[in-house]
Amino acid sequence: MSGRYEEHGIKRQKIGVFYVIAMVYCLCAAGAYGIEDMIPSAGPGLSLLMLLIIPIFWSLPQVLCSAELGSAMPEEGGFYYWAQKGLGEFWGFQIGWWRVLNVYLCHASALVLSVGYIASVVPMTGVQQYILKALLIVAFTLFNLRGIKEIGALSTILSALVVIAFAAVAMVGFMNWEINPVQPFIPEGQSVIESLGAGLAIGMWMYSGFASVTTISGEIENPKTMGRGIMIALPIVILTYMIPTIASLSAVGPWYEWGTEGISYGDVLGLVSPAFKIGFVFIAVIASLSIYNAYISTGSRVFFVMAADNMAPKILTKCNKHGVPVLPVIIMGALDLVLCQLSFVAIILIDVTLCLLVYGVIFITTLVMRKTHPKMERPIKIPGGDKVAYIVVFAGLFIIFVALFINGVDYYVGGAVAVLLGPIAYYLLRRKFGGLTKLEPAKYKENKKTHMPFGDFKNFSILYTVMALMGVVGCVWFPWYEDVDYYVDVYGSEAIYNLIMMLLYATTAIFIIGAIITKVLDVRERRKDGTTE
Repeated sequence: MSGRYEEHGIKRQKIGVFYVIAMVYCLCAAGAYGIEDMIPSAGPGLSLLMLLIIPIFWSLPQVLCSAELGSAMPEEGGFYYWAQKGLGEFWGFQIGWWRVLNVYLCHASALVLSVGYIASVVPMTGVQQYILKALLIVAFTLFNLRGIKEIGALSTILSALVVIAFAAVAMVGFMNWEINPVQPFIPEGQSVIESLGAGLAIGMWMYSGFASVTTISGEIENPKTMGRGIMIALPIVILTYMIPTIASLSAVGPWYEWGTEGISYGDVLGLVSPAFKIGFVFIAVIASLSIYNAYISTGSRVFFVMAADNMAPKILTKCNKHGVPVLPVIIMGALDLVLCQLSFVAIILIDVTLCLLVYGVIFITTLVMRKTHPKMERPIKIPGGDKVAYIVVFAGLFIIFVALFINGVDYYVGGAVAVLLGPIAYYLLRRKFGGLTKLEPAKYKENKKTHMPFGDFKNFSILYTVMALMGVVGCVWFPWYEDVDYYVDVYGSEAIYNLIMMLLYATTAIFIIGAIITKVLDVRERRKDGTTE
């Protein structure tokens, strides 16, 4: 099988489905860490229900769409290439831009968490923590230059350790069952909607990442391997979340004291021995590092494919003898030396919304490709025909829409700013490096005045219009929905809330203006080109 990007040095290898499962597991879960904060916010009963329902409406669309597109188009870059193939160069770049920011930030957050876990057991100064972060960055960067077979092997070992640790938690928890794990269903004095809003963001965060591994699709010989690995990983993730959480809530409490800085899964093993609790902390470190390791390989490939498509410097396509793009991997390590100094909260502010938008484009691409390329071979396909595919996609899109407005205005604005910069980056980079016009001049006919393909103003207008409409909804929703006290507690100042609201109004206004201007430019361009109906 010949891939589009193999001329740049990418090598296809015989990678087993178990390696893919392990990598997906590391990228998505790596244990039930993070659910602790969901329990006091949403209530134990609702938390467990969401852990069961969210994967049906959120993870399953990810899995099914990624498996279908990945098996049909097993190219390096995964979702970047799918969007480009189905929706065009502009949308391919946007999803690549969002994912680059998303992966880099998520990647750094795993490192911040891992060193934070270590610091909770071994007292360290800020300088000592940074030195440890730097050493880990260097070690994992060098390891990732070895190739995906080695990465898959390490992910398998790390995943096995995490699964064994949580199996032990479940066993000890069930042996010490004393509490009803589903009572109360929601916190007293809190409505179901409030509880759902408090827990949904965490739940969706826990069940994201299934498409991340597809960026290395071009390095796997059998196109079915990727899809099968993604599909098998889903029930493993669900079980890893559900069983230990039920067992833990039944053994230790009270539920309202659960949290990453309160009662957690380690306390269950502490019922056996304090040493077991300390050991579990180091398992948490292993889990976070497994995420960190997996994201180096998957995140670095986006830069590689964008450079191969003339949207970034060509030097980013240079691969070593193992078929690994060297400079993108090193860039990730270098940026981590800076990003690892940010707080976990600061990192995920932008990350969450971008993750939702990435999957939104993947869902839409699935339907578009079915319509525009109905005869394309799909070794793995969403069962039930187009009707089921539509149900799957719209279920995912609905969850995205709800989550964008329930997560909070700080998350929404962080993502909106990143989206606002995407078209600007596209224009500047395409003008500098030429884009797909250099590879497919007939398909991507360039307007010499704008240095963009004809029709791109329409794409600009669509993106700005969608964001403008969402912004208008947000300007009405967030002032009613948000609790100022939350921002005082998290950020320490009410002024931060006022600033974020001002940014909401400002970004919405910019999107509205941008939508109008680009629509006018689109109409003018089509008139001059003679394509106006």
